[in-house]
Amino acid sequence: MGIHISIDTLISLLALLVAIYSVWYTKRFNRPRIQIEGFECDLKSYDYPCIDFTLLNVSNVPITIKSIIFKSNEKLIDPVWDYEGPMYSVTGPLEIIQNYPVLDADPIMLDEPITLLPNSDIDFRYYFPELSGKLEIVVNTNRFLSVFSKEKSFVFRTNKRN
Repeated sequence: MGIHISIDTLISLLALLVAIYSVWYTKRFNRPRIQIEGFECDLKSYDYPCIDFTLLNVSNVPITIKSIIFKSNEKLIDPVWDYEGPMYSVTGPLEIIQNYPVLDADPIMLDEPITLLPNSDIDFRYYFPELSGKLEIVVNTNRFLSVFSKEKSFVFRTNKRN
């Protein structure tokens, strides 16, 4: 007793395999993905410790960033929200002291949800009362970044150097 496979059965099985592959490839290609690049930590230059990073949408679908949460050594930490950035003082010839903001050092924080278009990025700069050890950045979005979660965590070190 042999198994007989007709040509139309073979073609329909091949079409089914191609359709399954197409669905899998489309789901994989259109999956939302974010990443952080250019993380820098400055612990001494300003009044407060500062972190800079760029959040990238490396997928081809728009993603809305709802919130960014920070954890240091497994504890939630809040950035300094009312800080307007570092200032430097200049004394004039008549002993008049004038304060000026440090260029490119103002805070850039997420205060409301923002949508990142496909393959775009946004820069952030946060100031904290204190930073040391491990820093975890948790980004909350409107889309599932993994099977069960709309959050993605990134872990960085904020080692002090003398």
